[in-house]
Amino acid sequence: MPAGASGRFFGRRMGSTEIYLNFHGIGTPGPQLPPDEIPYWLSTDQFEAVVDLVRRSARPVRLTFDDGNASDLALATPILKRAGLTAAFFVVTDRLGANRYLSEADVVALKDEGMAVGSHGMAHIRWTGLQRDALVEQVSGSLARLSDIVAAPVREVAVPFGAYDRGVLDALKACAVSRAYTSDKGMAERGAWLVPRNTLRADMDIPEIEDILMNRMPVRRRARAMLRRLALRKYQH
Repeated sequence: MPAGASGRFFGRRMGSTEIYLNFHGIGTPGPQLPPDEIPYWLSTDQFEAVVDLVRRSARPVRLTFDDGNASDLALATPILKRAGLTAAFFVVTDRLGANRYLSEADVVALKDEGMAVGSHGMAHIRWTGLQRDALVEQVSGSLARLSDIVAAPVREVAVPFGAYDRGVLDALKACAVSRAYTSDKGMAERGAWLVPRNTLRADMDIPEIEDILMNRMPVRRRARAMLRRLALRKYQH
């Protein structure tokens, strides 16, 4: 599990399958934010409503955050702590210390609060367009820096933009990544190496999020997800 994870792991209950909810920023996005990231920011009220659903869910639910926004520590963490939940935070290391992003001290604070820390790469770029050496540098450089910051091994990675192929997965294996998180939808097998997550957006309402928690997926989307899992079966564990 990522550095800083407690024995409860990140979420609430254990099971043979799990639902992963993925967040980005909480609160008001800053003016420097890339426009394509803005739809994924939830208001504080929206996030609190989702946390309440997670607390009451009969299914095992895990929570993750991408990008390393300052709101991870300032807004999300206090809400999670009040609810008795933890989460994994996947950080873009080249953004550390930049305006409205986490600092190195913030990453340490997340770990001290019982949260997990993982990598989202050195830069926020698509890995599918990189040569093998550049991709390995993105992954290994970020993992090494985070390991130094938290003074513990960091071996888990969330794929930027959810964009991956066999070449990306092979490179992650070569970097000794212990677990890779995607933006694929649906359920995840407990302990799987390749982990699908359900990314939430600001335009989603509570019934839509409840459908995600219950794994209610349209038949065509469920079939596509199953075919993708079969095609990548060798990477599952």
